[in-house]
Amino acid sequence: MDLDELERKGYIKRLPMDIKKIEDSLNLAKRDVNVARSVLNENCDWAFSIAYNAMLQAVRALMFSKGYRPKGVFRRIGVSGVTDFFGGVRVVDVWGMGLTVC
Repeated sequence: MDLDELERKGYIKRLPMDIKKIEDSLNLAKRDVNVARSVLNENCDWAFSIAYNAMLQAVRALMFSKGYRPKGVFRRIGVSGVTDFFGGVRVVDVWGMGLTVC
């Protein structure tokens, strides 16, 4: 699916690039990585869920930087479709070095 199709289907919406939205999403991602790291030894499943949310926040920052946002109840589909379009996103070393989006 290309970006026009994702937009037509209501998965994403265009918006002006907003540095504050990018920074806010990256800050949430960093916070979630730190929280996930802190609970990892106590509850691996919960740590994974928190780390997954960190990844979603980082991808939202990517979308904001490209002038898009996920829309409505399809937010996760929009995130997935856009990351596919932009060549994919890899999460590298969430527990050690922090969240890196490539």
